[in-house]
Amino acid sequence: MLEMTETEVRVVNGIMAAMSVSKPEKRKWRMSAVLNQEARFSDYIHAVQALSDRDLFAQIAAGDEIALDELYHRYRSQVYRFLLHQTADAQAAQELIQDVFLAAWQGAGKFRGAASVKTWLLRVAYYRAASWVKLLDKVPDGELTDAIPSAGVPLDERIVQTWQTQTIREAMAELSAEQRTAVELIFYHELTYKEAAQVVECPVGTMKSRVNNALKNLAGHMLRIEITGT
Repeated sequence: MLEMTETEVRVVNGIMAAMSVSKPEKRKWRMSAVLNQEARFSDYIHAVQALSDRDLFAQIAAGDEIALDELYHRYRSQVYRFLLHQTADAQAAQELIQDVFLAAWQGAGKFRGAASVKTWLLRVAYYRAASWVKLLDKVPDGELTDAIPSAGVPLDERIVQTWQTQTIREAMAELSAEQRTAVELIFYHELTYKEAAQVVECPVGTMKSRVNNALKNLAGHMLRIEITGT
């Protein structure tokens, strides 16, 4: 019969000791391990939530699904609203928002930081919506159902104060699609002119012109209502 070395004896004794642990102690050890794992997971989620948009995109590029979930929670409302105004179709907006964040998952590795993450998402949304409208040969009415807050660009005070009224919604509906999009990007999404221009890929000067013309048209509509009541 072969004799065990001193080391082998210690190993066997350790195994035997582990096997003799009572069931309550085993359950306690397992519960402790589970709690430690949950705590580490919670800490990681909090760490992801604290990331900047750019760092979040870097994590998504590395295949981090938790980072994608955080991006979705940060921007789903804004992207959905933008899609809704571009398509005037709630169901289409719901479907297209999935496409936008799928594009983020698939294209995060190609993000070079030339624009903000928010601008990148809205640009993807803009082209997804444009493709949908073109495919169905539809022209959305573009009616805004909520207020669009001022982003520091001069507006007639009456327009700001009555933005949520039926009058201003009717006025917005009379704008061209390009002007409506420009106004929404600047005032609701609070983008700079440069960022808004990046979304629709037009010169900054063109974006400024669209906004200025839109505001003139809105003011004209408001004035006509005040004078004629129609």
